Amino acid sequence: MRRNAGIAEARSCRGRVLIRLPRNWYEGKLKNISLGLPESAANMAFAANIANQINSDYALGQFDRSLARYKPQSVSMAAPAPVKITISELWEKYCQYKHPSWKIKTIDYYRRLGIYVAKMPQEWEQPLAIREWLLTNTTRDIAVRVLKTLQTVLTWAIRCRLIPEQRNPYERMGADLQGKKQPPPPANAFSATEVTQILHTFTHCDRWSYYAPFVHFLFLTGCRPSEAVGLTWPQIAPDFSTIRFDRSVVKVQAKYEINQLSKTNRSRLFPCGGPLVALLTELKASAADDLVFQPPAGGYIDYEHLAHKPWARLVLPIAKRSTTPYSCRDTFITNEIALGKPAAIIAKWVDNSIQMIERKYLDIDRISSVKPG
Repeated sequence: MRRNAGIAEARSCRGRVLIRLPRNWYEGKLKNISLGLPESAANMAFAANIANQINSDYALGQFDRSLARYKPQSVSMAAPAPVKITISELWEKYCQYKHPSWKIKTIDYYRRLGIYVAKMPQEWEQPLAIREWLLTNTTRDIAVRVLKTLQTVLTWAIRCRLIPEQRNPYERMGADLQGKKQPPPPANAFSATEVTQILHTFTHCDRWSYYAPFVHFLFLTGCRPSEAVGLTWPQIAPDFSTIRFDRSVVKVQAKYEINQLSKTNRSRLFPCGGPLVALLTELKASAADDLVFQPPAGGYIDYEHLAHKPWARLVLPIAKRSTTPYSCRDTFITNEIALGKPAAIIAKWVDNSIQMIERKYLDIDRISSVKPG
């Protein structure tokens, strides 16, 4: 607000509301009336009403120089009750704050959880009531997810002083409901024989043969399927010596969305070996546009379709166990470690930490035959 030397004005100072009086009313001295209220739209409007009353009294020659008449307990208008922020408002503010750093999938995840947040009790101070509503109206899995996320949201709200500083009322609620944390599923690498059979089956399947190069690429690079879906020829060196993985494509609400950089917000250069060079050379010869992998009708490869119908029909009879296209990543990592490649190098190739590789992607059973020299 622009300062005016001739009238009283509502102001905020260090998060508190006050009324500043013109210096010429007090022989050049600065005079403020502190209202003892935190800064908010409602409290600023309340202060503006008092300032208007002061200016009216001054104009009529009825100004109380002691200022007692204008203290909150003396004015005729009552101070507005503090407006309580709802759980949905905190959720929305948190999502807006985090939005610039989130990837498309994360934004969609919070959007879907937000549907439940909008329907549940809105008093964030009542975590037990919210927990009961979630257990009554949703699944246990959804309840755990919402409660864990609310713990994150409330921690942020306390830090930003959107709510009074206190112990987070949602601390451990999701974890307690979840019980003992289940270990991640073990790595599920394919044997060399299984890889050969899988590629042969896709290649000779009239209906889904266009998936064969895509699946072969996953086996040869260990990249994330979303990175292969979005792969373009400009990312590949003209001599096919390297691939720059710096984007991915995911399907969100039936629309394909591009993510820049990797899942971990990094770009990496992948060196191509002989079999991969041969595959890329063959694909480039028949390339129609910038996308490396495409279905017959054009556009992006539908990973969700591949992971369900074709994978179940073609791969399950070969593997005789539950697998997904992500098992190609397990296979690449396991094979490279079995060949004696340093885990640190493999971690850079697949954009993961050594710890994550050992915990999630390395299939110990597949390398049990490897013996020290």
